[in-house]
Amino acid sequence: LKKPLCSTFLSSDLYLNSIDLAFISETWLTPDIPDSFIKINGYCPLRRDRGATNSDKKSGGGVCLYYKSCMHVMEFSPEGCEKFEILWAKVRYHSKLFVYAVAYFPPGANYGAELVNHLHNVTISLLSDNDVFSVTLCGDLNSLDISLLLSTEYNELFTGPTRRAAQLNRVLTTSDHLYDSAVTTKLTLQTDHLAIICAPKICLPPNKSKISFRDQRMRFKELFNKSMDETNFQFIERFTDPTQAMGAFLDYITDVYHFCCPLRTVVLTDRDPSYITPLIKYQMKQKYTALRKKNIQKADKYSESIRVLIAESLRSNRGSKMGSRLWWKTIKIHTKDDQTIDQFQPLTANDINAYFSSICTNTSYVEPVLCSTTGIEPPVLSPVEVVPHPSITNLQSGHLPNADLLITR
Repeated sequence: LKKPLCSTFLSSDLYLNSIDLAFISETWLTPDIPDSFIKINGYCPLRRDRGATNSDKKSGGGVCLYYKSCMHVMEFSPEGCEKFEILWAKVRYHSKLFVYAVAYFPPGANYGAELVNHLHNVTISLLSDNDVFSVTLCGDLNSLDISLLLSTEYNELFTGPTRRAAQLNRVLTTSDHLYDSAVTTKLTLQTDHLAIICAPKICLPPNKSKISFRDQRMRFKELFNKSMDETNFQFIERFTDPTQAMGAFLDYITDVYHFCCPLRTVVLTDRDPSYITPLIKYQMKQKYTALRKKNIQKADKYSESIRVLIAESLRSNRGSKMGSRLWWKTIKIHTKDDQTIDQFQPLTANDINAYFSSICTNTSYVEPVLCSTTGIEPPVLSPVEVVPHPSITNLQSGHLPNADLLITR
């Protein structure tokens, strides 16, 4: 997470997979890096950097937890946890308390048995509390021997390679019945580890907000203008006090506005795509109402209106009229089919000139004669990295099933 744009890449993975909790190990963050550097809209970070532990090494390592801003999460520190790179957190869901821990065990470390005993003792202590419903442990544990944990209170949600042929990332839980499945996936975030996504049987409810707005579509605006044109304002002349006359005028205008541009109320959630506006949500609600009443013709009209509104919303979000096909074609050209930035060949001024002359549509265009560059070093331009917006990624790939946990390195 210390590298530039890492939080941007991670945000697209979180949005695409509908992640509620994300656990990252080996963040390489240090105490002098503020939380604002790794901020992701809609999520709050909790972190434990290597510099805050008793580790002999001062660089690398570190763990982090991202949780949705609508969740109630509290970090806590069991006795002895300051010796290890581990972060403990409690999540309150209804009347139940869920405990999560993300840990990093460096390769070749000599405190493996001590860490396992710490995890075992803390888990036993937590489960003895009737308020705690489940304990889940995850992270990059490398070669840590976890046989003691598996033989007592923990079950492993995923077994399989997470880095080449080795299983380094682990997800252990005391309540495996809460999860449907656990699968690995390749992240947009540059890492040679696969992420583990655990899908819960019961998903967190979306964060809802009630929005009220005035319907100001063209036909309502035309109705308002027509009403104003046909209004006889002579009734204001009976007022001798200018303040009363202005008040009567404003009251009348307000009443006409409320009548011609009715107030609509809809509910938006944090799972709605970014292009869903309150007006689109209202139209979708009206469409479903028409379908329930089996008024297919009216529902088709709403469908056409919704398509137009979504197209307008997408164009305004992108700031251009580039279609999705051209958008993704441009991205593939720049990224060379997911190659890293180091694999790009540098572009020269001659390359750029040749490219733009080949697509020129001006029939009178004459290709310039290049001047001699003997002894002059031509400028070299590095390609720009293109990062797709989460909403565009959703349109390209579609929504995946709701997921609760994402564990990666």
